[in-house]
Amino acid sequence: MIEAGYSLTLNEMRLILAAISSIDSRGKPMPEEVQIYAKPFGETYGLSENKSYEALQEAVERLYERDIRTFDGVHATRFRWVDKITYHTQEGYVSLSFTKWLKPYITKLHKCFTSYNMQYISKLKSKFSIRLFELLAQYKSTGFYIVDIDKFREMLELTDKYQRFANLKARVLEPAVNELREKSGIEVDYEVIKRGRTPKRLKFTFVLNEQIALF
Repeated sequence: MIEAGYSLTLNEMRLILAAISSIDSRGKPMPEEVQIYAKPFGETYGLSENKSYEALQEAVERLYERDIRTFDGVHATRFRWVDKITYHTQEGYVSLSFTKWLKPYITKLHKCFTSYNMQYISKLKSKFSIRLFELLAQYKSTGFYIVDIDKFREMLELTDKYQRFANLKARVLEPAVNELREKSGIEVDYEVIKRGRTPKRLKFTFVLNEQIALF
């Protein structure tokens, strides 16, 4: 699921993180709806309560139209994140229902998203930084992650953007790596693996700050 192709805004990603981290997966069935309250959302991400509800409202509205793309080597599949959203303006929260196609993945996503301290992920201001964090989190036991550049573009839905590697490096890779170093408690670096002179793969290596229980 984490390696599926999807593109979300920063606030949509924050919304998903808040929704999934609020789910109690300790042997309990998946709730039909998840509530995200403006006040704690704003406190987490440094927004006023009014701005927080506006951000939630806009994010959930956009998320309703989003889809996810997966490919298992044989079948290409598309499905939506949510199939119902409700605005509780007077109560200061929004609620959403994940689609039945997504629910089987939620427990796995929950383990990833709640296994690190949210105060560190909340400091990230780039959606690419958050996506890279998610990808690295899967490989915490090895401390490295190797991915084809084309696959990396696909996961971030950058297929038609930053076609030149120099642009990808300047606009996506370097800012994401630098922000993770500065704000997430991960010391991360990467190298470019080439075929001849052509960049083909990325190898990320990372070390966790032992003072921070991220995973």
